[in-house]
Order: sequence, then C-alpha cells, then structure tokens
Amino acid sequence: MQVNKIGSAQKVLEILKAINDGLELDMSFFQMSERNNIRYIKAINETFGDICKYDKEANLCKPIKKGFINLNPSVFTLMAITYEFMVSNSKLFSNIDDKTKKELNKAVKELKKSYKFITKPFENVCAKTMQILQNCILLQRRISLIYNEKELIIKPYKIVFIDENFYLACLDDDRFKMLRISNIKEPKKLEKFNHSQSFYIDEFIQNALQTPWSSYENFIQNKTIHIKLKVLPNVAKYFTKDKKFLPSQMILDTQNDGSKIITYEVSDLMEIKPFIKKWIPFIQVLAQHELKDEILNELKEYLRLNV
Repeated sequence: MQVNKIGSAQKVLEILKAINDGLELDMSFFQMSERNNIRYIKAINETFGDICKYDKEANLCKPIKKGFINLNPSVFTLMAITYEFMVSNSKLFSNIDDKTKKELNKAVKELKKSYKFITKPFENVCAKTMQILQNCILLQRRISLIYNEKELIIKPYKIVFIDENFYLACLDDDRFKMLRISNIKEPKKLEKFNHSQSFYIDEFIQNALQTPWSSYENFIQNKTIHIKLKVLPNVAKYFTKDKKFLPSQMILDTQNDGSKIITYEVSDLMEIKPFIKKWIPFIQVLAQHELKDEILNELKEYLRLNV
C-alpha cells in the first residue's frame, strides 16, 4: 500500500484498530508531521475518551484502553447501517477517499439485501460548513455566521444530531441556542474564547438536552416540569423500556386494561407538546394542567379554522 494513497478516514481506522488490539503503532508509517500526529491522536481521544497517547520521542501511538470496540454481529450491522447513511449523503461525506468509498459501497451492497431505508436519517448539509463548525468547536473559536438572514457571532459547543436534523449548540450573547445547521450561511472563524468557563453548558448538553426546545435557562435554575401521561391500550405496546421517546421517560404502571402510566421530566412544555399531539386521541395528560390546557386550546383553534 502506498502511503500517499492512504486517506484520512483510513488513517483513523488503522489507528483505532491498533488501539483496540492493544498494539503500539509506528506513526512514521503515515509519513505525517508531528503536528498532524498530535492532531489525529487528540481528535480520537476527544471522541472516544482517553484511549491512547502519543510518544513524541519514539513517534508511537500507545494504547491506554484496548478492546473498547466490541465488533459483535449486532454492532457490525449497526456500523454497516451507518455506512449506508454515509454513502447516500454525498454532500456531507464528500471528502471520503476513493478506496474507502469502494469498501463502503461493497458493504452497502450486501446490506441492501436485508434492509430498505425509506426515511433519510438526516438532512443534506454543506460539508464545508460542517468542517468549519467542527474545527471551531475543537479550537474553541468564535464564529460569525448568517442565520435566517440575521448576522450572529456565537460561541460553538457541540454539533447535535436530534430529531433527524443537525443543530449547532452554541451561545449567542450568553443566550443558549440550537441553530439548525442547514440554515447556517457564511460561517467564519474568529478569535478564541474561554471554554473552561462553560461547565453548565457542557453538563446541559450531555445530561439534559432532549429536544431542540430544551431550555438551558430553566436547567441552570433547576426548573423541571413533571409530566404524567396515560397511554391507552391500543398504542401502549409502543411504549416500552427499550423504546424511550425522550431520555427521561419512565413507565410507572401498566393497568389492568393495558393502559400505561408514563412520566417525563422536561425543561419546557414545547419539549413534550409535539410528541403528545402525534398520539392524539390515544393519550391523556394527567399532569401538568398548564400543558393540558394549552393542547386543548390549540385543538379548539384548529377545529375553529378547519370545521
């Protein structure tokens, strides 16, 4: 294999394989600069946790944690499904090298014998925009951009995939926002900002963000809204411990008629309102009363306009 033919995706896979096998990898094989070696190792550790370290003197990538990828059949199938999404979304993954694309296409061909995907897992987004956003997150740089015809200067924290769309979790004048990445135009890298002062942002994204409507302001004030629902028997089978529509979902009780009592913890009523509307008329709001009243008023307005 010629070194200059190895694409960035394959380099990452080679490094991950060595780490997973518990082997030291001679980074001179890739003929990269020390700076690039450090960049690759840093990116891997930021994604998977501290699983390796770079020995500058020996130019070796040394494993810290081996066996972190368990390639059992179910995991391998999930990887193949991810590859199908990657290959089909050419705008997002247009930088994959030809050799890697060939291998992925081969895997996808086998995958399609068993799977058919009707709904796309994510919308098309600009690959250049994604790369700029990712670099600014890693380098802790502010970004100027155009969003819905308005110019913003934001602090980026994380690219979030939620509700089949990509969002940029960020601060705009110290106000938390979730910007739909497909609506971001003309992103430009600006000066650095102090990420260490943003502990609550990281905690919110990691532990409390459930939907694009999750409220950071209510989170930092410890304002949680307790929602209790009754799901009727004809749809109750879709609500299980293995299928959580929101991370906070808890099944409290299964009643004699097959109905289920289910609770959610949300930071804003908009987190749960669209979800409830999807299941009308097979769902009842037991608590919170403000939520029940809002949905009833919106249904009345809908009937007024359409009946």
